Amino acid sequence: MSDPPTETELKFLIAPEQVGDLLSHRLVKGRMKKVRLRSIYFDTPDNDLGKAGISLRVRSTGHAFVQTVKTTKAGASRRGEWESSVKREAVDHAALARTPAAEVLNGNAGSLLPIFSTTLERRSRLVRYEGAQIEVSVDHGELSSEEASEPIEELELELKTGEISSLFGLAHELCRTTPIRLSFDSKAERGHRLKDGAAADPRKAQSVELSAAMSSMEAFQAIASACLAQITSNAELLRRIRRPEALHQLRIGLRRLRTATSLFKTMLADDECDTIGQALKWLSGELDSARDIEVFGNTTFLNATKESATMGLPELGRHLLKAKRKAYDRALAAVESERYATLVLQVAAWIEAGAWTQGENPVLAHLRSVPVTEHRIAALDHLRHAVRKRGRTLERVDPKARHKLRIRAKRLRYAIEFFSSLSAHHKREAKFLATLKTMQDQLGELNDIVVARERLLIEGSLKDPAVAFTAGRAIGRRERDEPRLIHAATKSYRAFDKAAPFWR
Repeated sequence: MSDPPTETELKFLIAPEQVGDLLSHRLVKGRMKKVRLRSIYFDTPDNDLGKAGISLRVRSTGHAFVQTVKTTKAGASRRGEWESSVKREAVDHAALARTPAAEVLNGNAGSLLPIFSTTLERRSRLVRYEGAQIEVSVDHGELSSEEASEPIEELELELKTGEISSLFGLAHELCRTTPIRLSFDSKAERGHRLKDGAAADPRKAQSVELSAAMSSMEAFQAIASACLAQITSNAELLRRIRRPEALHQLRIGLRRLRTATSLFKTMLADDECDTIGQALKWLSGELDSARDIEVFGNTTFLNATKESATMGLPELGRHLLKAKRKAYDRALAAVESERYATLVLQVAAWIEAGAWTQGENPVLAHLRSVPVTEHRIAALDHLRHAVRKRGRTLERVDPKARHKLRIRAKRLRYAIEFFSSLSAHHKREAKFLATLKTMQDQLGELNDIVVARERLLIEGSLKDPAVAFTAGRAIGRRERDEPRLIHAATKSYRAFDKAAPFWR
């Protein structure tokens, strides 16, 4: 199959009141085209296309029908696109046979059904920016399935000709005047979640499909883009619903992105890398208090209420609820801020077209071209060595050292998951990961005790002596578990230490 045309676009979630400012921006002047679009999305009852990262739709423009197959890789601004003119609002099997969807369906195209649809009014203009031709479109409409519906308010910037850096350049200019939020959730992905009743579900890390033919540069871009998609999806959900799991998955996305950056740090040698790292650290810091108080409430405080009816616990509970609201306000302020919107766009541009992706430095050019299969072995070896080195004295080290070991273990786990599609030993990998996760969870419980002891009295605004005393007693009860957890973590470390590296 020949290489398909590639769609290169950026999608932003907008509010209806932002449309006027966007379409009147000095860089988006020109003749406007209005069109009503109806699209029907198809898949099998088992969602075979969606699971494979492929969408299939037939779109009516009022006078013609177009069948489109797209790849839907998480976080990517470039996607494969196969388009064919068809005669009616139904799947054309002959046209489908020339796309990757046919391979996934494997002769089962007859089972395709309409799953959901979109009805849109699209206003678009073709503009020029820094030598590139870019279509600027505003979509207003509805996504609907038999089960539910949700509104669509989006801005799309599609690169028709020119460099991708120009596409990001125009996006940055628009973001300066109107804080638009970059999103990597395609209409197809949103539709599947709507149909499955999962529109309000947090987005967990998705597997990254790497191939042995990929370079280290291509692998990093795929991994980092998937991490950014997890971040933006959960940040958007948190804006709508104060779900603890959305906050948790947002923090995981940030940690995974920072891990990906550290895995490839010798290749990412540009001035922007450190700036982005500090900005990601800022965002993580804005979320920490909410997560810490959530964990304390669900563990230490909850256990205290089960063990006894100590006086002061109801008052402590009220203080915790107040502190939790304040902490979530802080987290929401961060993801709703202009700084966040700018950061996400900056990271996306850096992943796709940052200075590190080009340049004539022969050392960096070589690092970019190293096969990902080689980089994987070196990276996993390095991280495993770091965990083994720090874990040898686990029974004797202080909480700070235990926390550093936990961070190294977490990085190794994320790295294994990043490279999982390259593994030839899935059973050995699963066993290795299970051992690593057990140790990581035990170290996490130990760290929760330390966080409660060292930070909760401040973060929870527990200034009342009686309430602080009650909190202290609850923490003291939890501290009784420390020796047991240290012993269990040490035992888990020994099991990890004996586990052979499956990647060799």
